[in-house]
Amino acid sequence: MRHWQGPAGVDKGVVITAFNSGDVDYHLLAEANSKLIKHFGKVPVAVITDEPWDSKYIDHFITADAGPATSRHDRLVNTDSWLNQHRYQVYDLSPFDKTLLLDADFFIGSSFLFRCFDTSYEFLIASSSTDVITGHPLEPDRVSPIAPPTVWATAVYFSKSDLNKSIFDRVNVIRTNWDFYQTLYQFNSKFRNDYAFGIALHEANGGRPCDDFYLLINIDALMPNQMLEYIADIPWVCDKNFPEHRIDVMNRNLHVLDKAQAQEHAKWVLSV
Repeated sequence: MRHWQGPAGVDKGVVITAFNSGDVDYHLLAEANSKLIKHFGKVPVAVITDEPWDSKYIDHFITADAGPATSRHDRLVNTDSWLNQHRYQVYDLSPFDKTLLLDADFFIGSSFLFRCFDTSYEFLIASSSTDVITGHPLEPDRVSPIAPPTVWATAVYFSKSDLNKSIFDRVNVIRTNWDFYQTLYQFNSKFRNDYAFGIALHEANGGRPCDDFYLLINIDALMPNQMLEYIADIPWVCDKNFPEHRIDVMNRNLHVLDKAQAQEHAKWVLSV
């Protein structure tokens, strides 16, 4: 079932999925990120959720079933289940002709990513994610020696097309046959959208390299051993073991992996 808040049928916009789980308030994260998106992107925002809320920054709410939970451990929040298996639905649920799908905890800090709306490509996904301080790539670069390269479903751009319908449908097939695909590609992991999209692209492209499907951005990741500080209304990142050495991330997109910190950052975003 869909529930619309605001006009539908807009040419382009951002979609965020936000299903609360455990102590993680994804509604808070989506609200804060929507503020940033409206500031830097000047585009409408739609949120897919099972519980719409009164929002200052979100243009559309789309109600959907959260689906089954994925087991996950986060040492700083009280949850062992994450409602993140719904990405395959976004193609059908998006009200936009051109959609930028973002994680709620991928906080936007610049306008660069929104250039994807002006591209002629049908589908683009992030293929690089690194530690925001060290620049070291996040592991794994592929889930097994015979698996396709890892992509990051943190940021996905797509238009309405037969190609993209088939990619999202394939992600759902992979999700529902996860044990088979672990055997096929010889890896062992809980379901991850990153892996599912990587496999779907690999298969949709006939097993050939997928460079033409990659966004020209790197995902800066705030790691669990790092923390955010706020000085003069500027966010700074430092290693918890070396707090005196800081870098500012004022104009950078930042994927906050520690969900407790993500919630604190969202509160800061909404307060400034």
